[in-house]
Amino acid sequence: MAHTRATIYNAPEAITTIKGRSVFLSGSILTGDNDWRKKIIHRLEHLSITFFNPVRVDWDDTWKNSKSDSRFCAQVKWELDAQERADVVAVYLDARSPSPISLLELGLALSRGAESKKVVVYCQDGFEGKGNVEIVCERHDTLLVTTFEEFVEGVTRLSICT
Repeated sequence: MAHTRATIYNAPEAITTIKGRSVFLSGSILTGDNDWRKKIIHRLEHLSITFFNPVRVDWDDTWKNSKSDSRFCAQVKWELDAQERADVVAVYLDARSPSPISLLELGLALSRGAESKKVVVYCQDGFEGKGNVEIVCERHDTLLVTTFEEFVEGVTRLSICT
């Protein structure tokens, strides 16, 4: 059994110490066997990486998508802070979800410039805005991959290279 070296911060946990390179896990929120975040963390937990996972286990239907909902506001601020601190932004766009917030996060990461932020994008075939994603990634010289395996390899490569 591999030794776990990765550090994982789940929202809204305070980010205190970053070990190695840091990766913000942006993308479609899926559950059960489709939880890509659990899969990528499991695949890379042997590396000295700090993961920022924005998924909240306590999220429910009472949360309002409004600045006036203190829980929602704190969540969005945690995500923005974590993404800004991350060395790498990993964006997973699942064909079963329109993922508008993930697209916003991709735009934010790319607007910070390639010299300060490394981004890898996995956009599944059938994703509604795939053409837009392809063109934006090409324009910003951003790694766009076509399989989950390539996604894991891309995150690994960007996380262990300086």
